[in-house]
Amino acid sequence: MKTVTPQLAAHLSGPVTTLATCWVITRRDGRDFRFTDHDTDISFDGETYAARFGYARSALTSDAQLSVDNLDIDGIFDDAAISEAEMRAGLFDFAEVRIFLVNWADPSMGALRLRRGWLGEVTFSEQGSFRTELRGLTQALQQEIGEIYSAECRADLGDARCKVPIAPPELTRERAY
Repeated sequence: MKTVTPQLAAHLSGPVTTLATCWVITRRDGRDFRFTDHDTDISFDGETYAARFGYARSALTSDAQLSVDNLDIDGIFDDAAISEAEMRAGLFDFAEVRIFLVNWADPSMGALRLRRGWLGEVTFSEQGSFRTELRGLTQALQQEIGEIYSAECRADLGDARCKVPIAPPELTRERAY
C-alpha cells in the first residue's frame, strides 16, 4: 500500500491534477542526479529536480503476483547532467533509482512514491542516445544467490563439484574423494 499525505490525496482525487514525475539516480560512487519530466525545475524537500534532461520511459505497471516489473528508459546525453563518457565508463550501471510524483504547483503536499530499483547495463546508439532498464525490487527475488540444501548430494557423479573420479587410475585410502 502506498502512503500519501491527505493534501496530495485530495489533489489526486480532484478533477484536474498538476503532477510531475521526479527521479533520483544515485550512482554507486554516491553522486546524486535529480530530474523531472516537468517543463521547469522543481524544488522539493530542499533539492532541485532539473527539467533540462531529455528522456522517455515505458509505462509503469505493477501487479500483486511478484513478477518482475521492469521499465525501459531512453535518453539523450546532456553534458551538464549526464555525460556520454561517464555512461561509457559504467558509472551509471546498477545505480539506484527512486521515482515519485509531486504536485508541481504545490510541492509541499508531499510525494507519491512510484518505483524504486536499479539501472541495468546501459547500451548506446549511434545517434547519441542511450537505453537502460530500471530493474524493480522483485528482480532480486528472481536471482539465485545460493544453493538449495537437501539430504541428497546436489552434484552429479564425476563433475567438478563431486570430487569422486569416475575412472581414476587407482583408488587409495590416503586420498579423500
